[in-house]
Amino acid sequence: MGSTARTVVTEEVTTTFNEIKLGKQGIKWVVYNIVPKHATGKDEEFRVEKEFATVPGMSDRDAWKELCAHLVDAKSPGLKGGQVSGPRFAVFDFHYKLKDGEGQRKKIALIDYCPDTITTWWKMAHSASSSALRTTLNVNDVVIIKDDDELEYNSALQEIDSKAELVDE
Repeated sequence: MGSTARTVVTEEVTTTFNEIKLGKQGIKWVVYNIVPKHATGKDEEFRVEKEFATVPGMSDRDAWKELCAHLVDAKSPGLKGGQVSGPRFAVFDFHYKLKDGEGQRKKIALIDYCPDTITTWWKMAHSASSSALRTTLNVNDVVIIKDDDELEYNSALQEIDSKAELVDE
């Protein structure tokens, strides 16, 4: 991959993020895919592009389950052709209550999904893209998921706010 690797965050990524942030179109979450040079033939090493977004009329917990199912099933182009399990980034719009009736909160978090089971090349591609995406979106709350066992809603909620009231699973 070399030290000249760079990531281009497409305009669609920031546009969709801003729509979530502003509450437009009721989008609850969006998934971003890393598209490597070998898959696009373009000059830049990686592109981060919108892959999928949902406009749910469902609870946070149900929307989270839908997001996690998408992350687990995600495939990326392999170096030798075909499809392999790949990492993803997602943005999730959390709405939750605080413990002890202290009110409600809303936080938009970046989900950094990079399971240990993916190839080393994809781990490096994900790492190279992570800081570019965080900087571009200016997101402070990040949930890092390295194992599918960490995909529980309550775990993610606790990671962004330890004062959050947990929901029954």
